[in-house]
Amino acid sequence: MYHVRADLTNEAVGQLVWAFGANVALNGTGDEGSLRKAATDAGIPTVTVEMGKAHRFQPVLIEKAVAGVDNVLRTYGMVAGETATPDWFLSTGEAGDKAWLRADTGGLVDMRWGPYPFVHAGETICTVTDHFRKEERVVEAPFTGLLVGVLENPVALPGHPLCHLVRVDEETADGEFDGYRANGTVWRTGGEQD
Repeated sequence: MYHVRADLTNEAVGQLVWAFGANVALNGTGDEGSLRKAATDAGIPTVTVEMGKAHRFQPVLIEKAVAGVDNVLRTYGMVAGETATPDWFLSTGEAGDKAWLRADTGGLVDMRWGPYPFVHAGETICTVTDHFRKEERVVEAPFTGLLVGVLENPVALPGHPLCHLVRVDEETADGEFDGYRANGTVWRTGGEQD
């Protein structure tokens, strides 16, 4: 899912996140030695944009990110124009707000979520089976949330990340979510293709 990663404890970074306009922001300082952490530590507010499938150019998501950069430039008065704000916004902050779900055993992964990145607690996200499909492990959502990242490779080893889940509250759960998976690499909002 299209989202940003940023140190939301830094007020200047928080302003940048809001100006960029992504719906989801994952709080974290970043890895030691990463550009985002080094720049933020040096007083340059920085975010990392995560979007779409790995190792693929997805023009609709690239356009969405460019629109975010344009909005930052307008928000900071660097170019003229109206600024936009997201219809809804979710940020993580507490330790239990997000979780990486990992494979307990190795095998073939069959993602079952969709078409929206929203899952309720107890819903099946995926199954992991042995190569002969004799043993199956069902991976369920431990809490209600949004899948911001999922494994694309159908093979997992023990400990491999299967998905990244971010907790949502009831108000956010009643919102509208893009049906990204249902439409292949097309990003949809409100039933209209962008």
